[in-house]
Amino acid sequence: GIKVSAACPGYVSSAIFSQDRVIGADCGAMIDDLPVKMITPDQAAAGFLKGVADGRNTIVFPFSAKALWLLAGWAPFMMAPFQKRFLRTFRKP
Repeated sequence: GIKVSAACPGYVSSAIFSQDRVIGADCGAMIDDLPVKMITPDQAAAGFLKGVADGRNTIVFPFSAKALWLLAGWAPFMMAPFQKRFLRTFRKP
């Protein structure tokens, strides 16, 4: 009688992006360079609850996160440009 769901939200505007958690990069610049807009914690909570209510095993939202998740599964090599661009922020000159 126990069900488990894995929640995979997109970028959520939360304290995870606070400067003390981001080391080696300018936090504001990193957020500005994200490929999609961040969602609010309220939107994330609503997405979690909807996915659980729908009985989904894997909950991926919003659409932009789902698109990137599907792309990574079907053609992981296509994610390399996004990953390299994002990681450049953390590289030391």
